[in-house]
Amino acid sequence: MGTITGLPTPTWRMPADVALGVGLVSDVVEGRLLGREPSVPREAARMTATRMAFGDSRARCELGHTSRPVTAGASRMSTP
Repeated sequence: MGTITGLPTPTWRMPADVALGVGLVSDVVEGRLLGREPSVPREAARMTATRMAFGDSRARCELGHTSRPVTAGASRMSTP
């Protein structure tokens, strides 16, 4: 994906406990003490720590959807 988007690919993965800790600190310091919107809401940190998988079987069955590799769609979006 990095070659298609021109953005650098991630080189390391943040441990879930660190993400949750950053969310907690951000919520307490920014949200409660400073009274502003947290930079990293706890809900967002929790979502990043959750492994999710999605399938397109229902769309294939009910709508006749056919999928293609993500690189094909991304390269189409990046061309003017």
